[in-house]
Amino acid sequence: MSDRAIAWLFIAPSVLLLLAVNIFPLLWTIQLSFTNYRANRPNAPIRYVGLDNYRDILTDPELWHAMQATAHFVFIPTADWVVQQCDRCSDRD
Repeated sequence: MSDRAIAWLFIAPSVLLLLAVNIFPLLWTIQLSFTNYRANRPNAPIRYVGLDNYRDILTDPELWHAMQATAHFVFIPTADWVVQQCDRCSDRD
């Protein structure tokens, strides 16, 4: 066997595990997002609803209020930290 084949033999289990643990759930979730699936009602019939779920969530004012609050907690402290770091760098000169 060539070195390349041996390398793939050692790498293959890791690649398969990553695919199984990361990619499969991602694709499954994307597929479910286009249906009326409810985790608390697993026996209910699943029907395709298309982009209705996305339209509902993106037109919900509560979502945009929550996104705004989250943005305040993320961007304001980050901007403050950057300004503080720039001040420290300019003080060293």
